[in-house]
Amino acid sequence: MILLKPKILKFAIMKNIIVLIISILFLSSCEEMISNDFEVNAPWKDATIVYSLLEANKDTQFVKIYRAFLGEEGGSARELALISDSIYYDTSSVSVFLSKKPALGSIKLKPIILNDLPEGTFSSSPNIAYFTTEQIDDEIDYDLIIYKNDTITAQTSIVKDNQLFTQSSSSSSINFMSGSTPFDSIISRAIYYYKTPKGVAYSLDAYFLYEESFDNTFTGTVTDSINWNIQTWKNEDISGISPHTLIFDGEDFFNNISSGIESDVNIFRKAYSLKLVLTVGGQELFDYVEYSRPTFSVLLEKPEFEGNINGGYGVFSSRISKSQLRSIHPDTRERLVSDPRTQNLNFVVN
Repeated sequence: MILLKPKILKFAIMKNIIVLIISILFLSSCEEMISNDFEVNAPWKDATIVYSLLEANKDTQFVKIYRAFLGEEGGSARELALISDSIYYDTSSVSVFLSKKPALGSIKLKPIILNDLPEGTFSSSPNIAYFTTEQIDDEIDYDLIIYKNDTITAQTSIVKDNQLFTQSSSSSSINFMSGSTPFDSIISRAIYYYKTPKGVAYSLDAYFLYEESFDNTFTGTVTDSINWNIQTWKNEDISGISPHTLIFDGEDFFNNISSGIESDVNIFRKAYSLKLVLTVGGQELFDYVEYSRPTFSVLLEKPEFEGNINGGYGVFSSRISKSQLRSIHPDTRERLVSDPRTQNLNFVVN
């Protein structure tokens, strides 16, 4: 599971805390727009931010717990962010449980230090999360209970760990060419998938895997990748008989490779495969994403997010992700060599 990282929230005098942004949990920093005639620092108030996505097909579950903080006048948000106890609670004062519903027992999560924060940006020592390796049951709901100086709770159902991609296409190559020559038309291809219970939001991402070399014999090659979102959609958008169909636009394939890879006359490249990743999120995650979308409203501020963290801010939900590796068809690899958008990228087909 990829843990998402917060920016740090520095308070001036303001009534509400805006803490939620799409896919990544950002804590907004505020510009101090209050005159020096007024007291800059408001009275201290504990504000807890929680982020967790339970995944039934993963062997480890994580809960991230942050604190919003108020620094002394003159201290910048960046300076305060480098102090770990400005971001995290003392683990000795926090207890985290996942309670199985209805009344099926509970799981106590243990603190762990993770090393996934960029050096020098925010506090990376320690970067604290709470985890369990106990298997998540996708047939039941879960309560999250956090005990500290107060009690914070949340509840979520679990997206079922079903097959998402059809087996029939899992081993086939993908070809965006209508014929066998580099001059034929570019076409789109269908991706077939299944719905899954408790899944509300679906997102399909493509990872184009390729090799790079300083000579066209590819001795000592390096594997690299670029990725992009193909489509994100709601459960209600899916109709018809399963399996369902999503169209992968061939022109987008070439356009994204063209814009995602930097041209270098000294580097040769070889197309390797296309990894498709389908992620399905629960209702709470969908609500969080919808709130975080940009708005063109004339209102200066959005209303405070009514999430599912009782006593705090953030999101507690579930998701599953499944991947499918598809080789790049030789005809498409030939087109990468000759297409005007990608011919400067030095793709070869040997």
